[in-house]
Amino acid sequence: MRYLLPVTAMALLTVSPLAAAAAADPIAAIDAKLRAGEWTAAHELALAQLDIARGSLYPSYLSAVAARLAVAEAGLGRGEDAVWHWQAAQNLDRDPLSPETLASFGEAGAVLAGHRLRRLGEQPIGTTVYRAEDPGRGLRLPRKLSGDPPTLSAIVSRLPVPKAFRVEAVIDVEGRLREPVVVGGGAPGVVWEGLEAIRGWRYDPALERGKPVAVFHDVRFNAPPRRPLAEVVTLDARAAAAESLLRSGRWDAAGRKARSAWIAALHDREPRRDLLAATLAMRGLADAGAGRRRAGVCRWQAAQHLDDRLYGADLTAYGPAGAFLDGHRWGVAAEPGMAKDAPARVKRARRVEGGALPARAQGVTFLAVTVDERGDLVQPLILGKRPLSTPDESALAFRYAAGPLDVTWLGALMALDAVCDWTFEPARVAGKPVSSEAVMTVPVGAVPIRIGTGAIPEGGNRAAGGPNGWAIIDNSRPPLDVFTGGPP
Repeated sequence: MRYLLPVTAMALLTVSPLAAAAAADPIAAIDAKLRAGEWTAAHELALAQLDIARGSLYPSYLSAVAARLAVAEAGLGRGEDAVWHWQAAQNLDRDPLSPETLASFGEAGAVLAGHRLRRLGEQPIGTTVYRAEDPGRGLRLPRKLSGDPPTLSAIVSRLPVPKAFRVEAVIDVEGRLREPVVVGGGAPGVVWEGLEAIRGWRYDPALERGKPVAVFHDVRFNAPPRRPLAEVVTLDARAAAAESLLRSGRWDAAGRKARSAWIAALHDREPRRDLLAATLAMRGLADAGAGRRRAGVCRWQAAQHLDDRLYGADLTAYGPAGAFLDGHRWGVAAEPGMAKDAPARVKRARRVEGGALPARAQGVTFLAVTVDERGDLVQPLILGKRPLSTPDESALAFRYAAGPLDVTWLGALMALDAVCDWTFEPARVAGKPVSSEAVMTVPVGAVPIRIGTGAIPEGGNRAAGGPNGWAIIDNSRPPLDVFTGGPP
């Protein structure tokens, strides 16, 4: 896949001749230096690209850059840095580099090939690791000696997704953190910056009968307190009625009432983002309770994009539906491998008509999406929009202010909700279904069937699939977008 950059990101590259040379295809430029054994130049290019990739909403893009940074460090003889960054890359995408690509980097690639990311709870190869709660061990627990909590950069802090982070690591016999496995995290940049911060922490190691031993250790930060949904967001009468139905397990009735609350909130004179997020979360709970788990996860995660405080919502009051969605909070987890070129396809969809929305709320919505190996749409978010009156993408808006929403964003919210009911065919690599990340283009209302300067063919893009020529998934578009203002 050729990784492209948006104009806002490319502007950041002008400070460095090396980075400027890589603007058209930064990954290819880094690879060329790596294959030539120009480790220092490759390292500089990778660092410059990391400054941009941290703001990506796609884990596989940041993973691709981090993996190449690790190769450059291996080539420079910086083994500890290389292994840590290689494992960080695998936490974002289980297969950041194919075996063929890794082999093309010679001895540096071979150094990393032996450092597979372990699974959660798995013992690292060649190391015995204990748990603090192991019975009969009588371990003296490790004590932290130094290390500051992670501080997120501005570019990561303003991404419109939850910022929590949790990792299982190993405290080795020297009191250093090793073998990190991310259990849950928000934006890819949160995972990267969290791992970068904790790698410098130092501990007085665990002891067994006075002898240092390695132990598993759980690290968390930015974990919000668990609070009932009605305490996170002030509900209006309709939403409160839906929430009461959810508590009693009346899923179909709750779904109807939550949808009524959602529509009413869309048509408020000053639509509240937090109320829209809460009603979308309740619709997800109703979906999950009624057996529509795919749509339930999609709406629950979309709600956390609209209001990241919902990441900490306590769902225990909602029985089995709450228990199910509790395990599907927004987060980055290592996938078996992302499709880098093969796109998913839209199988069945319904056009987003726009309803009674004014013309200025209609237009084209751009969603960042992941279609997993089961064909489920997960972690959708609003990437941008183009008003109906705008003939090209030059006026794309990438944010809206906190608090009450401008009416022009209501069509984008309708698109975010609607795609959770669509069905998809996952991408395939060598005949095997895999996850893929892409930008999905969803017209809302009376929108001419044109994207940018080219028309979408009737029947949709043949490579990506789009029913009736009005919705496409395209993973050849830029794999990251730097938000230039507050989160949407």
